[in-house]
Amino acid sequence: MLVMISLTGCGSAGTRALETSSVSFVCDYGISFTVEFRDELALVHAGGNTYILTSRPSSIGRRYGSDSVAFMQDEDRGVLVGAE
Repeated sequence: MLVMISLTGCGSAGTRALETSSVSFVCDYGISFTVEFRDELALVHAGGNTYILTSRPSSIGRRYGSDSVAFMQDEDRGVLVGAE
């Protein structure tokens, strides 16, 4: 069974992420995901899968993406779209 994760307003469960750190996000209904920041990449761990996203231009906060998955972060809030 495929479940599409399209989350808005997920709050960080930890402190603000540094460029080479990781941060966990906890969303409604107990859904959570973790993001590891490595240079210009973000490794997103969600639903038993890992997505490697590259840095994208952003006017506010951070933005990373691939062909089908996107992650945006502003301060301690994160949005993950397209993850299964």
